[in-house]
Amino acid sequence: MHELPWRTGMSFQLWSYGVGHSELRMYSKASGVMLLFVDVRLIRLGTSYPDVVLRLAEEREYDEFRDLPFKFQLWLALESPDRTGYIACSGVSAREVTSTNRAEHADGRLVMATNHQESLAGRETPRQPPHELDGAEVLSFALAGPAQRPRGTSTATGFVVARYGDDFHLLHCDDDWNVLARSVHDGRFKAMRQAGSEFEALEFLQPG
Repeated sequence: MHELPWRTGMSFQLWSYGVGHSELRMYSKASGVMLLFVDVRLIRLGTSYPDVVLRLAEEREYDEFRDLPFKFQLWLALESPDRTGYIACSGVSAREVTSTNRAEHADGRLVMATNHQESLAGRETPRQPPHELDGAEVLSFALAGPAQRPRGTSTATGFVVARYGDDFHLLHCDDDWNVLARSVHDGRFKAMRQAGSEFEALEFLQPG
């Protein structure tokens, strides 16, 4: 699709936000290009951005996303020469459009697209847990390092969300994925949210 950063050379303005579908649109009138952000979880933007560079947020900017309990999506920076905005979403695309009607968006020529999983490509492979831990299926994991500031009292250096039958367990683990503590939750994302109460900016990944 497209590797970030994307230096657009275009100016964009806020166009619409659909609460029901959590979709944010930004439009470049001069270029006829519409940016579509999907599954949006956080928006910190002004109304317009000239000469946009779309990139992944850097660790020094993670405070902008402090209201999110964990990272399971793209954390994006929309950078202009005089301002920077921030968006958390699961994917973003840009298309050349002849109409700003949302229904016709998919008909436009695709200029750029990426999502959370594609943004992980090319990264150094992180330390991963086994596919089963304590007899349970590992669904996702997160590492707690220098970029993840403590919020609670956990001494874990890794967290695992695992499925035991109909229950979801959050496992607090050491460097070798030995289980230090656990809690039981009735949903995967509730388990991840609990981990987010222990450390800021945890990024949950699916095991390879």
